[in-house]
Parts: sequence; structure tokens; C-alpha cells
Amino acid sequence: VGLILYDTGLFSATVPVWVQILGFIVSVGFVNAFNFMDGINGITGFYTVAIILPLLYLNTKYRVFDNDFFYVILLAVAVFGFYNFRTQALMFAGDIGSMSLAAIILFWMTKMIVELKSPILLSLVVIYGVDSALTILNRLRYKENIFEAHRWHLYQKFGDIWHWPQLLVAVLYALVQFFVSIIIINYTNLGMGNQVLVLLSIYVVVSVVYVLLQYYIVKNKD
Repeated sequence: VGLILYDTGLFSATVPVWVQILGFIVSVGFVNAFNFMDGINGITGFYTVAIILPLLYLNTKYRVFDNDFFYVILLAVAVFGFYNFRTQALMFAGDIGSMSLAAIILFWMTKMIVELKSPILLSLVVIYGVDSALTILNRLRYKENIFEAHRWHLYQKFGDIWHWPQLLVAVLYALVQFFVSIIIINYTNLGMGNQVLVLLSIYVVVSVVYVLLQYYIVKNKD
């Protein structure tokens, strides 16, 4: 993560120290959260595509990277998906697969945030971010060990309580994220203050929806 942030320019002298520290903490958290969320068939692949396509659109517009980088990863995810997007998966991402994808996405997203001066692009991972953060808070609330296995994630509730198919839940997560991303990529030209305001609003709205869904699912589990 340190090397990624160094290459994206976050550690330059013009960036405040508190931003560098916060960026490092959030980045490490994102890589781990991406791994934590890899709990059902299809979710890592579908969600990765939901992030990469908006990034590819922005990259085509602003040329931060060579587009071929995105095509290669999309092709790799498609091959992986052929074996993973099944009720009985034949291949799994595992810690190495999910964290490698997270590192690649982190690099692309952070580089674009710095180059385009668009913190609003943090919304490209809002669904994973909110689910991971609030899941940890819920576990701390009930004094559970956050480093042990659990069934607290919202996507797990859909399967465990409502018995929704894993692939359906995976597709829904990706579609919601993609819908949010389509909305926010049109606001990358806003001023910094307005972008932060929109970013916080998105995270607040998604957090409220998450809490309401958790409450509704548990209340109607019978």
C-alpha cells in the first residue's frame, strides 16, 4: 500500500501529513475489506467489473493510464468468472486473488483521485465500504472478536435468512454499485468542497439503507 500511494503522488510534499496518514489507513482498510467481502460465489468478480467499467470510462476520457491495463484485468476476471459464477463454483479467488484485485483497483482509483482532484471517486466502492465498516461496528457493539469468522455481512443475511441464491445477491451488489458509480462520475468536475459534500451524502444514504435493511431482514426472518 505504501508503494502504491507513493507512486500515485499521495506522499508528495504538497499533500498534508494528515491526508497521507488517513489515506494510508483507508487504503489498508480497503484492501482488507475487499478480501472480507469475498464470501459468496460471484461477488468478487461482479463487483470488480462494476468498479472497473466506470474507471475505464473515466480513463478513456482523461487518459491517466493506457486502456489496455483495464482490458487485461477485465479479461482475467472473465476467465475467473467462467469457473466462479456458478452455484457450485470450480474456482475461488482466495486471499491472494481478492487482495491482488483490491491492490490493482486501489492503485487505479487513487491515481485518478489525485490526478483529477476528484475525491468523489471514493464512491466507486461505497457498497463494499459501508458493508465492511458497519459490519465491524456491529461486531464491536456486541463485543465480538472482529478477527474471527462471522455471518454479519448484509449479503450473508440475504442468503442465511431470506435464502436468496448467492449469484443473485452478488449481481445485486454489483448493480447497485454500478448505478451509484454512473451517477457520481458525472460530478468529477465539481469543486473540491462540493465533491466532498456529495461523497459524504452518498455514504450517509447508503449507511442508512444498510441499517434499515439489516433491521428489516432480521425482523422478518420467520
